[in-house]
Amino acid sequence: HTCFLDIMGISDLLPHLPGGKSYLQDFYELRMEQNAVPIDAAGLLWQCALMHSSEYLSGNLLPALIEWTQHLNYFRSICQWKMRLYLDGMNNPHKEFENERRRLRRDSAEHEHGRIRNTPEYLAQAAWIAKNVLKIPCYISKEEADPQVAYEAVSKGLVPVTGDSDLIAYGAVKVILVKSYSRGWYRVIDLEVDTEPGEYPLYDLYKDNGVIVFQLYAGCRGCDFTNEECGIKGIGFTAFMTIASAVEGDLNALTFSKAMWSSDNTKQIALDNQMESVEQVETYLQHIINIFSDAT
Repeated sequence: HTCFLDIMGISDLLPHLPGGKSYLQDFYELRMEQNAVPIDAAGLLWQCALMHSSEYLSGNLLPALIEWTQHLNYFRSICQWKMRLYLDGMNNPHKEFENERRRLRRDSAEHEHGRIRNTPEYLAQAAWIAKNVLKIPCYISKEEADPQVAYEAVSKGLVPVTGDSDLIAYGAVKVILVKSYSRGWYRVIDLEVDTEPGEYPLYDLYKDNGVIVFQLYAGCRGCDFTNEECGIKGIGFTAFMTIASAVEGDLNALTFSKAMWSSDNTKQIALDNQMESVEQVETYLQHIINIFSDAT
């Protein structure tokens, strides 16, 4: 069981969903000019800084901000997107372990690319340019932008653009997940398409049980809110599906925990993770579920 970090968010999720196995290229082909496009802009800002890492780290934000402006102009003028930008605000207290992991990675990074982060000054200047120069609606979220973007998408039937697969666990049903803005690499995850039974077992489970499947998966496989980067060490995709398939009736934190405890192999995984009872497994998983559910 190893960590597979795919974009940001939930480990090893996208390859198990429709549209998650291959990249598309050319944002123009998305043809999203009819409706508003909510964008979780943290990833775009970070990639703009990354492209000019030496200047950015020396305190010169201008090259990154020019890059930011050019991307927004492309989306607005060429792609005809009616953008609504959302930027991160304060740190999410539920992400204390992930924030520490990121800090350690930055501190130990051998290359300057690994030391890039979106600073408050950078966010403020980017927001000012978007709102006052380009006249694009731009909002600073209370904490992270992704739950607010997910809420906009779900409540108004919009398709969000992001670099974070957490939006799927927040309830978004169609998401544009961008790997590289400069290269135009993205994936379209659509949770309303028809697929052959068995083609995507995790998707089949979602169609039967709803978004709680992805929230449980996040707790087991790892996400920004788990103490360990890989969630419950020892639970990979196959083990997760085996446990979930053994649940009788409604799938939730309790029934999943009981199913996990009913097998000697997966019970041992729980014990190896210092979870010594069904109740401890349930408490851990319910905590992750609540973070996703309460945010939107």
